[in-house]
Amino acid sequence: MCKYLTRLKAAFHQLMSKILLFTGYSKSEPFTEASKSLKQFESLTISLKASKYGFKYCNQKNRTHVHSKVDPIYLLIRLSILSSIGRVFMFIFFPNETISLYLANIHYHSEKPLTVIFMIVLFAIISCLLIREYFLVIERRNVFRYNFTIYHCLINNNLKQCHLKLFPTLIEPFYKTVTLISILAYHLTLVATFSGYVCVVLIYLNNSNFFTDNVYRICCLLWVPASSITFAGLASSVNSVAGYLALHITFDLYRAQSMKLWVKHLRNSHNKRVQSKILSLIISCLNEYDYQTKRARNLGFIGITMFSMTTNLFLFISIIVKSYSPAFRMLMILLGSASICVIVCLSYAAATFLSQLNNLYHQLHMTCRYNKFNLSVSLKALEILDRVLSPHNGIAIDGGLKISKTFVLSFCLEFASVFMLLICNLKAFF
Repeated sequence: MCKYLTRLKAAFHQLMSKILLFTGYSKSEPFTEASKSLKQFESLTISLKASKYGFKYCNQKNRTHVHSKVDPIYLLIRLSILSSIGRVFMFIFFPNETISLYLANIHYHSEKPLTVIFMIVLFAIISCLLIREYFLVIERRNVFRYNFTIYHCLINNNLKQCHLKLFPTLIEPFYKTVTLISILAYHLTLVATFSGYVCVVLIYLNNSNFFTDNVYRICCLLWVPASSITFAGLASSVNSVAGYLALHITFDLYRAQSMKLWVKHLRNSHNKRVQSKILSLIISCLNEYDYQTKRARNLGFIGITMFSMTTNLFLFISIIVKSYSPAFRMLMILLGSASICVIVCLSYAAATFLSQLNNLYHQLHMTCRYNKFNLSVSLKALEILDRVLSPHNGIAIDGGLKISKTFVLSFCLEFASVFMLLICNLKAFF
């Protein structure tokens, strides 16, 4: 079994290396690659988010970005999305041929009533729009900056170890992980953006009315830009947010692992000056970590729950649209199955994060208890750690994990319904 796991791990690393080389990764210094790939990803996401809610580069001390003003590109994207929503509303509530003609309905002259599919499209567009606006508004209010911490460490401070506060052996793996995530997020954002344009164009070109009806063709050509901008904008926004969150979770995991290694090093050190310096570093990490921990945990568990609900939605929709479009139903099943994979990955990341914090908690307690440090320093470290790991986050870590019964119950129900719906869908194919 161990041999198979070793081979699988080696194959995975080889695959990641090939992906990195294919997407433009060069074998130079890890710091250079991390900075270059992160700036590349950020420049793309800023250009797609040029609004009063967005931000632009800033060289001021302790600031990487400032708010940007209203941009014409932003207004064009906003108008395109609103026009697309209004258009789908018209399809649903006024299903006559004149409106279908002038609004370039892809099911113009179709015998099937496809109101259900239009309602699903409308729901998807509005949901994506609301999620996007939510993230931009909370960023504007400085409640939660997507990438500020990583930018402050990577760009303003040139990835110096004293600013990252990572254990020396983890710095290079951290650079490489950031590079991998940034490159993949950048290319996924590009692919999602161009896929939106291509899909909309292909949908109209595959419609027989496009070539037979001149008025319909003109209407299609007029509506293609708005539809393309809508789908491309939403797809790129979702990928941008996913990339930011992946970078933050990575940073939090490396910080937790680093503190654990610092504590282990602290216990093995006999030099009082070195011990005092390392303990001060740990306290500094914990002070910053007080804010990061609650956010990372909430994002992890909210993400797991939201993806479970999304999987439910995809699979439930696939049952509804069975009689309307088998191809669309298959697409929903594939999206639901992919969401299950995302749930597993998020669960693994959350479990790793919590287990590392649990290990860190006990190690630091033992270190402060059995080593002769300054009493005030030891008490300060324990006070911060107890505050970070307090039950106010919905989880208490002290001698084991205690998660609220409500969360466990709702999560189990979500997961059970996900697999039940998936089995119901798969049974229909056999």
